[in-house]
Order: sequence, then C-alpha cells, then structure tokens
Amino acid sequence: MNDARVVFDNYQEIVSLHKKSVSPSEIAKQFNVRPLVVYQLLASLGMMKHVEESKEVVCVTCRHTFLHRSYTQAHALCPACKTSAQQSYRGLHTKEAKQLYIRALIDDNSSTALICDLTGLNRTSIWRIQKKLGLNKSSMGCIDTSCSTCGKSIIRPIHKVMGAKSFCDKDCYRAWLKAHSKYECDGYGSRISRMKVEIYFHLLDGMIVHHIDGNGLNTDIDNLMVFENQGDHIKFHRMIPGIKPIWDGRLIVT
Repeated sequence: MNDARVVFDNYQEIVSLHKKSVSPSEIAKQFNVRPLVVYQLLASLGMMKHVEESKEVVCVTCRHTFLHRSYTQAHALCPACKTSAQQSYRGLHTKEAKQLYIRALIDDNSSTALICDLTGLNRTSIWRIQKKLGLNKSSMGCIDTSCSTCGKSIIRPIHKVMGAKSFCDKDCYRAWLKAHSKYECDGYGSRISRMKVEIYFHLLDGMIVHHIDGNGLNTDIDNLMVFENQGDHIKFHRMIPGIKPIWDGRLIVT
C-alpha cells in the first residue's frame, strides 16, 4: 500500500492528531509514510501554510527524512533531534561549559543556523558568545580552500564552496572568465547597454544586461540579453546548463 492510500484511509485520525498539536513529522512516523504526504493532506484541508515552499531533507543527527522550509539552511535537525539537543545544552550547568560547547561547534565549522538549532539560542546570543571567546565572526562556518585561478589558499563560507569555484580576488575571477569565455567587462559600455535595453524592456533593480559576444563596448541591441539576477548571469558565464535570459535582443532584430 502506497503512502497516499495510507494517508487517505486514515485522514480523520491524522487530522485529529494534528489538532492535538502533534507535528506532521511525528504523524508520518506513526503511520510509516513520508512527511510530505501528510503535509499535502493537511494543506488540502487548509490546515497548513507554505507547503509549496518546503522540501524533504535529511536530519544531520538521526538521518531521518523530514519536511523543511526550502529557503533555510541545508544542514537541519528534525524536531525530535532539535528538542533533544537543546535539552542537553540546557543541562550544562556552568556558563563556561556552554561556551566551550559552542566553541567546539564553531571549530567544527558548524553554521550559525545549525548552532541555533542545537542550543536554542538566537543569532545575536551566538554572536555575543563568539565575541567573548575572541573568535572572528567572518570565519564562522568557513573552510580552507584554494583559488581556482592561482591556487592560493583562501577561506570561504561552506555554502559558497560546495559545487562552485572560489577566487581570491576580482583579478583572479576575471582571469578565469577570460580563459573560459570571451567576456570582457567595461563599465561605460554597461551603462550604455542598459539605456538601450530600457527602450524595449523595463529593467528592474538587480537585473543584469549581458553582452553576447563578450565585448562590453559592443552595445548593439542584438548583442544584449537580460538576466533576472546576478546569480543567473554568473551561472550562464560558467556554462551551467538550464540558465536562460528573460529578454534577448536578437529577437528584436529578427
């Protein structure tokens, strides 16, 4: 029997448990189904919000799958593990012991969000403890890596290193672009290009005008494209598949 059938056959009991403040993740464990199916049922009954913004992730402690908001950290704790971890933290009787525990998490390159989940503290409290310990805030949640151009050792946040290239400065980034694409940036040409695009397409804040031939001085309308944000623009330069512009000047000419 699949998960949808189990949830459908027991939906009255599931609704009753939810009204008793039993979490959907706990309900899913009780009926041995995926949490997402329980969330979808409750959402269809108007009892849950933001289900479309959630996704299934794996708990970093127990490795069980649970539903988590997609815009939050990649390393998350399920409700049961979060409660257990916070109880253990509160069980530390001295302030020094709690500070040493947080320092160990920081030394282990744990993100601020994960430390908040483990301790029940907010970001401001974590920052104050970190300041008392004399730790550098900018290095929190960072790892040692190397520049993709010159090979120099650098420190970068974990979420910026995973699946992406790292550069020690803008010169190395531009050198990498020059070696792997035809792009040449020019501030004056970019301003002129935006003015020309505005004639045909209204540019919002954050939108990026891209030069197809890589020459920033070539402001011909058939040489311009628009990306929704800088992230898509950089991914396009790095030849990541599936990235498309929201406006293409070549369509105006043709």
